[in-house]
This record gives sequence, C-alpha cells and structure tokens, in this order.
Amino acid sequence: MNKSFALKRFIAFLFIVVFFRIDLTAQYASDSIAQSVSDSIAQSTSDSIPQTPFRKGRNLVGISGSISSSSLDNNQSIFITDKYINKYSYDIKLGKFIADKNLLGLVFSAMRGHSINFVEVEKEILMIGPWYRLYLGNMTNMGLYFQTALLYTNYVEHSDGFQGFLQIEEELRGNGISGVLGIGYAYVIADRVAFEVGFDYLYSYFDGELIDLRNGNKQEMTFKRQNYQFSFGFILLFGKLKQNE
Repeated sequence: MNKSFALKRFIAFLFIVVFFRIDLTAQYASDSIAQSVSDSIAQSTSDSIPQTPFRKGRNLVGISGSISSSSLDNNQSIFITDKYINKYSYDIKLGKFIADKNLLGLVFSAMRGHSINFVEVEKEILMIGPWYRLYLGNMTNMGLYFQTALLYTNYVEHSDGFQGFLQIEEELRGNGISGVLGIGYAYVIADRVAFEVGFDYLYSYFDGELIDLRNGNKQEMTFKRQNYQFSFGFILLFGKLKQNE
C-alpha cells in the first residue's frame, strides 16, 4: 500500500516537472520568434529609409569658383568705346553637419576684376566669415540646397585713365560687411565627393576713402556694391560611410 502510494506520488511529480519544462521551452521559443520578427521589421524599416550623404557629424571641405570674360564694341560713336571685362572668383569652404542636411562652417572668398573703357579699372575683394547651408528634401545622391553667409569684406579698386581730357588715377579702399544668399544643385558620388553648381546674390556695404594718387587728396565715403554670380565646384565629405556599405 505504501509502495503503491509512493509510486503514484513519484509519477505525479515527474509529470509536473516534464509539463513545466515543456511550458518553459515553448515560452522561450515564442519569445525568440517574436524578437526575431521584431528585429527583421526594424531592419527592413531602417533599410527602406533613404540615407542622406549629408549626415550629422560629417565634415566638409569644398572649393568653387567662377570666371567670365566679355567685350562690347560700339563703332557708332565718334569716340572709341570698346569695353573689355574679365572677372574671376573662388571660394574655400570648411564645415560640419550639426544635424542631417544642416551645415555650419567658415568660408573664404576672393574676387578679382579688370575692365577697360576709357578708364582702366582693377578690383579686388577679399571676404571671410560664417556660412550656413541647408540641403532640401530626402536626397540620397542629388538635390537642391539653400545657403547664406555674413562676411567681413575688404575692397580695393584702382582706376587709371582719362575722363574726357582729364587724366585720373584714383584708388578706392574700404572695409565692410557682405551678405550672401544663394541656391544650388549638388550631385554626390560614392558618398564622398559631390559636384555642385550655384547662383549667389551678394550685397556689400563699405566705409572707406577715395585717394587721388596724383596729389594725395583723400575723401571719406560710404559705398555699396551688388553682385550676381554663377559658380561651379566640388566638395569632399569626411566621416562614416552609409551603414549598408
């Protein structure tokens, strides 16, 4: 009697242990499957979201420039009024992406121009200051951007020639502030190199002086300059490549 009762208790104990183990195994398998499905969905969602090459934390180094040459011949006047204009400029940009598609940095710009029409004029403009650019849309390797800058500017203009029968030789010097607004288009290759074209509007305000180089007379003055220009260049992006590369 005692042996039979003990045997029944042992069988019941084995049944409870086996059932409990099977339940734990099933629960673990269910949790593993759910986690695997969740990871797969998360990975699929991450892969489906396009990654911009202009990601937070990356650094940018760029150079761009423009050059133009033109001439105007007017033979209908009794005076010779041929006009020749040559201009070129270049920019050097350094920046860091403070957020995706938001770039903050420093730009150095130099412009030089030479024109001839009775009076020969040479201009030189140097600018440096902070620069901000916003890339628009969910671009993966191409798209538009908007940019702006506020630059300290140094301006020098030298004039030499005749106005009527009066010979002039003057130099205009000034320092001031320039504001820049621009738009452009960038095309990225291999997540590292981008080629870009842009159009900028530049407005400058100067305090300076006009110097008559023949007699040394000086005249203080304020003056303004506006300029429109197309530019082309390339940029290099430094930092981690896309996650799937």
